[in-house]
Amino acid sequence: MRTTILALTAAAAFATMPQMALAQSSGKTISKTGSSCPSGFNSSGSKCVSRGDAVAIQKVGSSCPSGFSTSNNNYCVSTKSGAQAVIKSGSSCPSGFKTSNNKYCVK
Repeated sequence: MRTTILALTAAAAFATMPQMALAQSSGKTISKTGSSCPSGFNSSGSKCVSRGDAVAIQKVGSSCPSGFSTSNNNYCVSTKSGAQAVIKSGSSCPSGFKTSNNKYCVK
């Protein structure tokens, strides 16, 4: 009984943790900023959905990471197939990624 209560308590604590610790990554579906989506993406409610192979990420500051170009001032869209990026959180990048413009991690 005690093990069950501890497991349920741990599960509840994990489920209510703030999700801000998760870095936003590039993808074929991203959150919409303002009323427009990046080029190559369609608007779908509060999201932007890729019409093809393009991936995008929210733009941080005035520059995009390596392998991405600015679109609609708020986004960075991949310029090469297979490009991946995450907004850098902390001082290091996830395994397999390298720092780009000191704001992003790219693969």
